[in-house]
Amino acid sequence: MRLKADIAAGRVGSVCAYSLSRLGRNARELLAFIELAQAHDVPVRTAVEAVDTSTAMGRAMLTVMAAFCAAGT
Repeated sequence: MRLKADIAAGRVGSVCAYSLSRLGRNARELLAFIELAQAHDVPVRTAVEAVDTSTAMGRAMLTVMAAFCAAGT
């Protein structure tokens, strides 16, 4: 919750996480977090999935991965 508030307040330049699973408990929560970050021009990068939302390819990969997550729930 604090990270989300800091992103909204403009105090975060980028988010680096080990895995997407660390950023949300389910696909809906993860996508809401990513949308918040994108709305404030905050790139999100992960080590495990090699996702970097500052690039077009990274955003496309995230969308595909989220679709598979949503299908599994």
